[in-house]
Amino acid sequence: MATSVTQSESRGLRASPDVVGAAVIVVLGLLHLFGLQIGGVVGFVVLLVGWPLVGGTVAARLSPVGEERVAGVVAGALAAITTTILVLVLGLFGAWSGFITTTFGVTLWPVTFGVLAVLTIAWSVFGLAGAELSVRLSG
Repeated sequence: MATSVTQSESRGLRASPDVVGAAVIVVLGLLHLFGLQIGGVVGFVVLLVGWPLVGGTVAARLSPVGEERVAGVVAGALAAITTTILVLVLGLFGAWSGFITTTFGVTLWPVTFGVLAVLTIAWSVFGLAGAELSVRLSG
């Protein structure tokens, strides 16, 4: 007698690699902006270069072969948009950190658009750089 075995895979909630990379960048960026509050040139470089390199690398490592670079760029862009929305909401309640007010100012809309422009450009470029670095190091 033959038996039939069916395996069902529990898919659950699987996030795409670019969303995971973006989440890494957002968490590190918000921790930087509101927790660590590292100022000066070092703080600015870590915020704009360091965190997207980490998130881009994470996105690339989780991506299928051939899609690593795209995942790094998308992770940076998603993280920039998410962080900007959070900065806007926190600005509505007057809860900005000293890093934001000294770097970008205190007026809501100029700060929001400044954060969006700077983070989108920097985090997309360095998300790509992190993904590229990951691809080159993996072989």
